[in-house]
Amino acid sequence: MSCEATVTTAKATPAGQSRGICWMIGLAVIVRLLASLNWPDNMSRDLDAYLGLARSLFDGAGFCTPGTNQPTAFRPPLYPLLLALTLPLQVMGRQLLHAALGGLSILWLDRSARALGLSTRSRLVAALLLACDPLLVWYSTFPMTESLCTTLSAWLLARVTTQADRPASSPAWTGAVFGLCVLARPTYWAYGGLLGLWVFWQQMSSTNQWQNFARRCLWALLGLALVVVPWVVRNAIVFGRPVLMTTHGGYTLLLANNPRFYSEVVQQPWGTTWQGASLAEWTEELEQEMRQAGVAGELARDRWHGARAKKFIAEHPGEFAQASWHRIRMFWNIVPSGEAAAPFPRLVLLLVGLLYASYWLASLLGLSRVMWSPHWSHWMPIVLLVVAFTCVHALYWSNMRLRAPALPATAMLAGAALMSVTQKVGKLEKP
Repeated sequence: MSCEATVTTAKATPAGQSRGICWMIGLAVIVRLLASLNWPDNMSRDLDAYLGLARSLFDGAGFCTPGTNQPTAFRPPLYPLLLALTLPLQVMGRQLLHAALGGLSILWLDRSARALGLSTRSRLVAALLLACDPLLVWYSTFPMTESLCTTLSAWLLARVTTQADRPASSPAWTGAVFGLCVLARPTYWAYGGLLGLWVFWQQMSSTNQWQNFARRCLWALLGLALVVVPWVVRNAIVFGRPVLMTTHGGYTLLLANNPRFYSEVVQQPWGTTWQGASLAEWTEELEQEMRQAGVAGELARDRWHGARAKKFIAEHPGEFAQASWHRIRMFWNIVPSGEAAAPFPRLVLLLVGLLYASYWLASLLGLSRVMWSPHWSHWMPIVLLVVAFTCVHALYWSNMRLRAPALPATAMLAGAALMSVTQKVGKLEKP
């Protein structure tokens, strides 16, 4: 699919196009390195225990709860494995890893944008949005998964949008990339489900042979299995039961669906966050209840958390609906709030808010642009990524940083809007 201007313009040369993207890759790397140098202490703040898991792996103790020899599946394994490789270089290793991931995200974003036919200018704008996204730049200074997941999303979209031009066995590589995604953040399973349904629906309405379709599906599943099965087998060995995702899901579901969150966040003025003494008190109450109920072990705790959350949802459907809408707004919020906003002056927050407000408007314009085009189906893998992550975080815990995996998609949608406005594009055409 390609977007062509109805006005006559000089097309950029291949050398000029490559030069522009190289500049954007360099910009992404430099911005992240500068941010990590400006906030050097952030890379040692182990907010989600990924650094502790990496040290456990590096020391030969295995994937264990930090400070213990107790095997865990509370966090997905891919990011700690990568962090473990950087430990000999200490903080600099993590800084270089995140800078490299930023550059790779631009490279793969451009491949998707080319496959979708965005003009050189639109591709550069999409790359600029991803390279300088305030949220991505800020969280690139922490040992957290935002940098990795953004890059994996860009890689996966590059595979999916160019799949038709690849050999029959190529879906195995796409399946393997998807496997890496789910080992970095299990939320990708929702995207895989939606994308699988969409691909099947497309096959139902096409004239392609079912035998060829089945062969490509089997290749994709093989690639996925080769990446994910070792994690499942490992969990079956150490826990006595296979765990496909993590033992973290029940907790994040309960964290977003409980009376305290509803009364202290949802019913409060917009921008109120749940933190500090109240959150600590709630957590301690849960621990006491589990001890009294004899709940022990990660699997049992995960089931208990999930059951508690589902009970609240079933008994309070109205509150759940209000909280879901609140979580969607938290997910796409234009400015950080609470502790996340503390490091920044008011002027910086204002500029960030103006940037994201303009960004989301451009993405919505681009969405309407591509969905009204004759070949809107080419953009469905992009749109479904946004839909999947939004829906999951309408149910589970939500905040701004959790949208990082969807940002390659929103950047390309914003790029499509630019072509519509500045170049008066008449229609989207197949190449």
